[in-house]
Amino acid sequence: MAGISVGIPMLFLDRQPHYNEPVNSKHGNIRGVACEALPNNEGVRKCKDDDFRPELTCKNRYLSDNEMTSDELLDYWDDLASNHKVQVKTKNGIRERGLREDAVIGFAMSIKPAGEEWDNLSIRRQHEFLKDSLEALEEVFKKHKVKVDVCYEHRDEKNIHAHLLGHDDDFRLSKKLGIAFFHDLNHGLYVEEMEKRGWKIKPKEQNYQEDIEKCTTIEEKLAYRKARKEQRAKTHGLSSKEYKAGKKMQEAEKLIQEAQKQKKENEEEREFLNDYARELIAKEDSIDEKLEENKKVLERLEKFEKMKHNQKQSIINQRIFGQ
Repeated sequence: MAGISVGIPMLFLDRQPHYNEPVNSKHGNIRGVACEALPNNEGVRKCKDDDFRPELTCKNRYLSDNEMTSDELLDYWDDLASNHKVQVKTKNGIRERGLREDAVIGFAMSIKPAGEEWDNLSIRRQHEFLKDSLEALEEVFKKHKVKVDVCYEHRDEKNIHAHLLGHDDDFRLSKKLGIAFFHDLNHGLYVEEMEKRGWKIKPKEQNYQEDIEKCTTIEEKLAYRKARKEQRAKTHGLSSKEYKAGKKMQEAEKLIQEAQKQKKENEEEREFLNDYARELIAKEDSIDEKLEENKKVLERLEKFEKMKHNQKQSIINQRIFGQ
């Protein structure tokens, strides 16, 4: 059992517009992301993806006990951010101020299982997997002292997945969710918690923390981080539409490969049947030859029996009439 592959991308959310941000940016607009992840007070969810089916939004469900709408979550976060004070050192001593306009307010995370094992699960088991993932992630965030506010399962898109949103009371997400956190997410605590719940998670190919510890100098660490960043930009720098288009292309290629494989198997089967037919024909010809030989032998036997009968009859006649 190879395990279920789970992608868990995350965005740091602030109040900036992010109109011209690259698709592999780790920051997003708080309102835009929340409105796409959660329904509003009217039960409407916004989504720009091509496979979005709003008539199925009624099948979505909350995985968390807290069932906040996007409007409620935004009001909650706004109150927390507005009332938070930061202590700043100045020439005249320490003073307090509010958060900066570009301060990170919260985070959004997607739980996106994929692969053959995931596809073979029933809808009920997929729901149970996402529910267990939420519980496992809550343990990860608890370790790093970050709160999960709400988690919502999407069934109105092609691939079933979930969105998780949360915040940090200290508003220090960028510092708390660093290398150690992503190690727990991809290789450590999350995987362990899922295994406790009976799920096998497919391991990630690369372990950032183990690799960076192998670097002995600052130059090696900087070079590794640069290479890693470029690699992630190539493999993960995709928008939702680009990712889904890539998935469709992969599915199409898989279907083509399966069709080619089936064609090859059919040709091999046809060749096998042809060889078998030729063997049967050869056996039939051989049987016909043997039948012909047996027929000739039978004719010779009949002639011999007839000759013996005639000789015997001749001897009898001689004895009778000779007397």
